Amino acid sequence: MELSQLYYFYKTAELEHITRASREINIAQPALTKSIHKLEEELEVSLFFREGRNIKLTSWGKWLYEKLKDPLASILNIKNEIKVMKNNKHIKICALTASTFVTNALLQFKKKYSDVTFTLIQNKCDDWDILIFSDNIGYEEEIYIGCGNIYKNEIKNISDLKEKPVITFTHFKELRDNIDYFYKKNNIKPNIAFECDNLILMHDLILDNNGYGFIPEFTSGEIFDDLFLLSLEEYKIIRFIGIKKNQFGMNNGNIVNEFYEYVNNCFKNKKIIKP
Repeated sequence: MELSQLYYFYKTAELEHITRASREINIAQPALTKSIHKLEEELEVSLFFREGRNIKLTSWGKWLYEKLKDPLASILNIKNEIKVMKNNKHIKICALTASTFVTNALLQFKKKYSDVTFTLIQNKCDDWDILIFSDNIGYEEEIYIGCGNIYKNEIKNISDLKEKPVITFTHFKELRDNIDYFYKKNNIKPNIAFECDNLILMHDLILDNNGYGFIPEFTSGEIFDDLFLLSLEEYKIIRFIGIKKNQFGMNNGNIVNEFYEYVNNCFKNKKIIKP
């Protein structure tokens, strides 16, 4: 039993007329009749009977027509559904890093395209249109040492970091991997005072002189403008941010391409985006 046979039967049952059905399906009338007879032979039941010049459904024919109505209608609508889905204006972003920067970028993008909607996910997933992640290559960003009034004068070189309390990110943040690698590379056991994944809390803890912290060059926005940002020339922390577009995603239309180009330009220009 083939899908085409079921479709031919369905349209014929709907119209109850062989000639009209063959015209709508765009198939020769003898071929349509042969297909229905073959289906009847396979099912071992009669699906139609003649009533004058017209045809009518048998009880088996009525049962099969009702059985096919919903699933076949759904199958026949696949092309239209895909067309609608391709033209939708929803973008799913998986931001494993720089989530604050990406959030501000999409808010700015929405000012131009108010009808675009977003889903922003900050943990690993397989279903995304745009992926932002830490990589070995990509857009370069320096990680500064952020200090309040006290620690700004107490950190001059890398050895000064050994005893000072540090406010760092939780292990759920990819940036934590860069920081831990920095400590390991320089043989430093950090004196961790606080761990958090909230930038505002981190800002407040550093500003209140609870320790120093690590502040991305531009992806954290303007939140850290009132802190002192130090760079140890010989011991810079550098990270790279990669951006991917899902070439085989369900939503790969013009709006996704435009947002992809927009967010790439933001990273390329190290644009500090206001929320």
